[in-house]
This record gives sequence, C-alpha cells and structure tokens, in this order.
Amino acid sequence: MDSPSLAVALDVDGVIANTLETLQDVLREEFGLLNLELEGPHYDLTQYFPAALRKEAERVIRHAYATDYRGVYSRAYPYPQAVEVAQELERRGLLRGYVTRRPVTVSRATYEWLDWWEFPRKEVCFAGPEGKAPWIRRLGASIIVEDSPNEAEQISADGLEVFLLRRSYNQHYSGPRVIRIHHLGEVLALLEAIPLGKE
Repeated sequence: MDSPSLAVALDVDGVIANTLETLQDVLREEFGLLNLELEGPHYDLTQYFPAALRKEAERVIRHAYATDYRGVYSRAYPYPQAVEVAQELERRGLLRGYVTRRPVTVSRATYEWLDWWEFPRKEVCFAGPEGKAPWIRRLGASIIVEDSPNEAEQISADGLEVFLLRRSYNQHYSGPRVIRIHHLGEVLALLEAIPLGKE
C-alpha cells in the first residue's frame, strides 16, 4: 500500500526521541540540581530555575541543542512504540522521512541516533525559519506526527494534516486539520481508518 494522500513524516524531538528527559539530565549535571523536574518545550524551561540561574540555564540549553552538548540528542531514548511504528510505516510504504527543528550542525548525531535505534533510514529535513510545511511537502508527505502546538498551528494553516501527540505542554491545544493522539500506536489505526483514494 503506497498512497501519497497518506504519506507520513515524523517529527524527532518530542515524538520519537525523548530529548526533554535527556536535557533534564544535562541540566542536573551542569547545575547540580538533582531534584530538577522539567515539563514543557525547551523555550519554557528556564522558569524552573532560580532567578539567579536563568540566564546561564538558557545559555546551556541553547548550547546543548546547537551542539549535542553532553549528548542531549545522542543519549536520548526513543519514546515507547516509536521504533515499531516507524518500522511499520516504512513496511507499508507510508513513511517519507523526518522533519525536525534541530540545527543542521547536529545532522551526524541525528542520523547516528536513528541508525543506533534501528529507525528506518530515511531523509531528515532540518527546518529553519521557513517552517516545517515546505519540508513535509518536499518529502512527499501530507501528514506529520508532531508534539509542538506552535508547529501544529503553522503546519495545519499551510493545509497539511497534523497528528498531535499528547504531551503535558499541548493538552489544551486544538485546531483545524489537527487530530490529537495519545500514543504513537494510534497513527497506524488512524491511517487504516482513512479510505484509500480519499483526501
């Protein structure tokens, strides 16, 4: 089965890679804050720090995401079902690739991580200021599995479908062309429910 109307792209961080957990470890190591508990996307994380450390925490977060500092990407574990769902999408001919906001400077770490965990070897698109939608289209996909409400809003406004994977920081988001899912296994069930040949 290979239907362009059902072709899927996967976001990386927050969907298949649990980098928030790894970043939490990096920040604990860096600042010696063993009880640090973070929730939310990386741009909100400094709120969990004492005011005197927020500027330095922001610097460490940016540095980690730009360079794979302390293995923020390479040490991450996949989310439950991530490998199996990606492999099944590939087996069905529906996986077109991965679209991420990671900087291209960490492309090697990204491909090595995907290979290490046995994700299907597909193209990884490193989206910049233009957003993810052009890259999703470039891959030939019409659906992306995403966790960021901001990304979901931009992508759906550009006419693409979004399967928004439930996370603590997106629980209240809803929008047109956005289908909320609780776990990655729902992706396969949703695709099976879409009649072939229908948009």
